[in-house]
Amino acid sequence: MAGYYLSQRMTPYERMMMEERGLGTADPRAEIHEKVQQAGIPLIQETDYQIVENGLVGTGTFGKVYKGTYEEDEVAVKEIQMGRKVKLTDHQIREIQIHGLLPGHKNVASLLAVSIGKNLRMICNFIDGRSLDEIIFEEDEIPKILKIPAHEEPYVALQIAEGVAHLHDCGIIHRDLKPENVMVDTKRHAFICDLGTAKVEHHNNLSVIETMMKPGSPIFLAPECSVDGLDADYASDIWSLGCTLAELFAREEIWETEDIEFELKRFLKDRKEPDGLKDVREPFKTLVRKLLSYDPKNRITAFDAVTELKKTFDWKKYEQYKELASKPGFRKRRALSAPN
Repeated sequence: MAGYYLSQRMTPYERMMMEERGLGTADPRAEIHEKVQQAGIPLIQETDYQIVENGLVGTGTFGKVYKGTYEEDEVAVKEIQMGRKVKLTDHQIREIQIHGLLPGHKNVASLLAVSIGKNLRMICNFIDGRSLDEIIFEEDEIPKILKIPAHEEPYVALQIAEGVAHLHDCGIIHRDLKPENVMVDTKRHAFICDLGTAKVEHHNNLSVIETMMKPGSPIFLAPECSVDGLDADYASDIWSLGCTLAELFAREEIWETEDIEFELKRFLKDRKEPDGLKDVREPFKTLVRKLLSYDPKNRITAFDAVTELKKTFDWKKYEQYKELASKPGFRKRRALSAPN
């Protein structure tokens, strides 16, 4: 029945294109074809992009990631196995839909295009880096070029806050913000990733999938969601932002416990200050406390966090330093000092 309904909505040209790709209207790939079109994401042919030789850069639960080129730019090609009996998860469909609604931003990872052949391939901007979680907690195992010195932490924090502010400005609640979902490249550029559990305010077309998605990681979940069972909103994203920045500045986990599943709700019910805050230096500790207020109404916004972070550092001087340091032959005499 679903296949019949889909076939009635297609133009003859669309049916012809799908037949060329080997897609029947009963094939799950036909369904994702329609969803990609509805999302407004460019749908491209396999000849429109290239995967570089020996380009495999990672594997995951749902498939593989390759390095490639698209319109002369380096890209990451995420391949998700498909077939007549293999459907995309709600998380994957949701991510495509969200990217279709989201204007591009320098601190949010982008979905550039989708290709549907034997498998689904998502063409994304290539980020030559690691997750913030790896950079913080696996420092001994990452290349030196990816390590974040203390004096560059505010620069990374600002970008994360700007990414969250952009999402909120577009009416999008991330719902799973954490260091694992922030990528940082070799030039200290930060990108918010994984919008598969995101929520869109006032957009009825996404409500079916939206009701099936739950907020993300308990460790970074706001108390009103974890304890009171409320749905995630802008304020709960701000709590998650505070947890993320605390771990960046402290290089410690936000909660110190060996039994996080049992003890976390007790901590939150008792309104305990997160353990990671004690090692955050000023003026950032004061800022993070404003993000981690137990009363959602008292939390500052992502826009406020951007403003306050800019006050802690000479950003114009820092940008000039970064531009100069990237030029051949430049020798650093001394690092910029962090605010006291």
